[in-house]
Amino acid sequence: MVRPYLGTHVVAEVWAAAKRGAKRPIDHVRRCTTGLLWGLLVGEVVALMWLNFRLASSAGITLLVITLLLLAALASPWWLWRDPKPGPGADVVARVLGTDESSGVRTYKKSRGKMAVFLPVVVRPVAEQDGSADFRTVVAAYGKNDGSFHESAPGTLMALRQIERGYGELENSPEISPEQQELIDKLARRPKLMANNPPVLPFKTGSLERSDWVDQLEWWGGIAAGVAAGIGLVILCGNFA
Repeated sequence: MVRPYLGTHVVAEVWAAAKRGAKRPIDHVRRCTTGLLWGLLVGEVVALMWLNFRLASSAGITLLVITLLLLAALASPWWLWRDPKPGPGADVVARVLGTDESSGVRTYKKSRGKMAVFLPVVVRPVAEQDGSADFRTVVAAYGKNDGSFHESAPGTLMALRQIERGYGELENSPEISPEQQELIDKLARRPKLMANNPPVLPFKTGSLERSDWVDQLEWWGGIAAGVAAGIGLVILCGNFA
């Protein structure tokens, strides 16, 4: 029988491999321009309050027109370049893997009445039962934060749904399909049919997500430049009033 155990820090390792940065050229542009947009608004608000700027004036109208034009230009990377529609999902069966990480380390949401714990899983789509599409990812197990929560034990088989093919996000299936039940029964009888260490699929990332110092520089640098531009624009319009 195959041991549903990898050790040692399985969740951390899978998370690190799946959490990839948004590195398309359009992602870099969107981070910079969105940072500029928010910085511009903040800079203008600060300058308007600081200089006691009169909006009900010719200078105020000029400032409004220029601001609207700049906002449209800075927002253009979002509406000129449309992201492709999400691809189709797939019914899958997931098996919980063992890990040396404690539940406390893997708890990522804890509130007055609820909690969620990451579980490492190995996954097989029911449409590709030859193992060629197997992958690893993590799922969140939700429960009450009252001491009664018990996470699924290693080796537990679950019928889930892959939200989009090619990515590691999973969700609960509304109901177990006959194909999923058949695969669950097969893996329960012969666990070795699914290995514990297939590749990790990435999580789907948005353009504004930041994974390294370059992404942070694009975002915060854009905000700083936008604040300076907003203050300068208000001062410039005020001088021509």
